[in-house]
Amino acid sequence: MVIADTVAAAKDGAELVGVDYAALPAVTNTVAAAQPDAPRVWDEASSNVCLDADVGDRDATAAAFARATHLVKFETWVQRVTGVPMEPRAAIGVYDAATGQYTLYAGSSGAVRLKDDLATMLNVPAATVRVVMHDVGGHFGTRGMIYPEFALVAWAARRVGRPVKWTCERIEAFVSDYQGRDLAVEAELALDADGNFLAMRGSNIGNAGAHTGNFSPLQKGVEIMSSIYRVPAAHFRARAVISNTAPTRSYRSSGRPEVIFVMERLIDLAARQCGFDRVELRRRNLITEA
Repeated sequence: MVIADTVAAAKDGAELVGVDYAALPAVTNTVAAAQPDAPRVWDEASSNVCLDADVGDRDATAAAFARATHLVKFETWVQRVTGVPMEPRAAIGVYDAATGQYTLYAGSSGAVRLKDDLATMLNVPAATVRVVMHDVGGHFGTRGMIYPEFALVAWAARRVGRPVKWTCERIEAFVSDYQGRDLAVEAELALDADGNFLAMRGSNIGNAGAHTGNFSPLQKGVEIMSSIYRVPAAHFRARAVISNTAPTRSYRSSGRPEVIFVMERLIDLAARQCGFDRVELRRRNLITEA
């Protein structure tokens, strides 16, 4: 960390820091990261798969597929997105030597959670940490968690004896902000001769990035794979993998848009391959009032 009176001086100082890098095997692709022979992101882990769960009724789903007249399958990868807020992240750290109080001003959300995380990182009681947040203008995704820079400016303020400010530049935001999406899906839909949905099954693999910050996009997505349609039986395998990429977390409906896209594509494929009208097929299978 380089601290200076101006941004230009800090950048000049950073250019004087020499870093020796060792090229190591890496994996960034979601499906590739789940393979047993993939390069390990963390040496102490047995694999890159950090969550592996089954959701639904496997036996009932298999039975429904066995008696189906039509089967359609869809494989896809929903690529990553990044938040790109109008105001990149920024933080000011202040330390009061007389009281031992840290104050962090940050454009984030969840002040109490950030306060507790910051106290843990600084190894001080939470009562000695104060977090101030003003109007953020929306935070879901990129703004919802603590970042290393927030702890660094607070730590540096005590080290140098004066407030320390940091402002993220756009190129830094692209590679360091929490990102979203990144889901690999294999899905199948079973239908009877009249076009009634019988069951669906498949596999969802969510790429969590280098750190497992949040599983809710995978969890919430796999819970609603059938979307707004009546599907008597379903079974999906849900896995999360870590990879040599920026961490991901909830962003814009937290896993829902991806799986809704998958279901709608399955229905379009069923209409095209099995000779159904795509609108009527949806109407026939919509959930209705009991």
